[in-house]
Amino acid sequence: MNASFFHLTDELNVPQIERVSSLQPRLEREASFNKYLYLYPTLPAAYFILNKKGLIVDVNKTGEKLLEKSKNKLVNRCFSFYLTEDYQLLFSRYRQMIFQIKSSDSYVLKFVNHNQLIFFARCNSNIVTNPHNGQEELFITLLDISRA
Repeated sequence: MNASFFHLTDELNVPQIERVSSLQPRLEREASFNKYLYLYPTLPAAYFILNKKGLIVDVNKTGEKLLEKSKNKLVNRCFSFYLTEDYQLLFSRYRQMIFQIKSSDSYVLKFVNHNQLIFFARCNSNIVTNPHNGQEELFITLLDISRA
C-alpha cells in the first residue's frame, strides 16, 4: 500500500472521531432530559418546565391538579401568574438569577389556584437543556406543604 492510501484513510477517520466526540455532550443532555421526562408523569410531585421568560413549557397531571387548570390552559402562560402578588417579583428575580449561575436550589413559594385558595409549596429547581432545541429550561418540582 502506498503513502497516499494511508493519508486518505487518516483524513477519513479523523473527522469521524471528531463527529463522535462532538455528539457526546448532546447525547448526555438527551439522557439527562429523558430521565426527567420518564419520571415526569409517574411521580406524585407536580412538575413544571419553564423557559427563560418564565412561561410554562410543560406540566404533569399533578401540576394540573395543584393549580386546578388543564395543561392546555397552563402551557405558554406565565408561571408567576399563579403565585400570590407578594411572591411574583421575588420569583422573577430568582428565576433570572438561577439561569445566570446555572445551579439548583430549593425554596418555598406561595401560590393561589383557580379557586383562589392560597397554598405553600416547596420547590426544587434545576436547569436542564432541552435536547430538541438546545434551549436551557427551568425544571421545577413542587410539593404542596400546606396540606401535609
